[in-house]
Amino acid sequence: MKSGFSLFILLLFSTLTFTHCTSPSEKITNKGQMEQPVASAVMESSSLNSFPLPTVPVVITDPDEAMLYLSKHFWDQFPFADTTLIDQPDITEQGFVDYIQILNQIPHSDAEKSLLSMLDKAKETPTMYVHFASLYTQYLYDPNSPFRNEELYIPVVNNLLKSGLLSEANQSVYDFHQEMIMKNRIGTKATDFVYTLANGD
Repeated sequence: MKSGFSLFILLLFSTLTFTHCTSPSEKITNKGQMEQPVASAVMESSSLNSFPLPTVPVVITDPDEAMLYLSKHFWDQFPFADTTLIDQPDITEQGFVDYIQILNQIPHSDAEKSLLSMLDKAKETPTMYVHFASLYTQYLYDPNSPFRNEELYIPVVNNLLKSGLLSEANQSVYDFHQEMIMKNRIGTKATDFVYTLANGD
């Protein structure tokens, strides 16, 4: 299980700080129009030797706005149809971890929209969709995960159960997960439990 802030996240903040303190140069297009340069959080790779990270427009200098932008565009260049990436965790899983860290920095409503949008893209390739389902379980539901977050896992589970793409066994697993995370939630009636008084009754 990968943990901790990745180089991508650290470079993002350092890049935003740098662009906020300096005036970006302007470029003239061949049409004679002024074009604002785009600052990349990290250098994008031309091939999938690494995750195809999004870029942040240089006009976005506020870290919170940058996180929102990244949450909306993080998966734009990822080839969900390429199932060979399932066996390349340094690309797919590391990118996923970076994504989870971004979701933890933005409002829940925005994070949920981003999650559902990402899952809709993954659905086009069922094998990849099921793979990401396992990653969401590993990172958001596993009690040993440093990223455990039931609030984010709820929309994921709901999406999975309605997808029609799960095996019967996986359907049962996620039914159980949904049942567990919906118990004893704030504002709901607590589940019955057995207790023993000090006198043994």
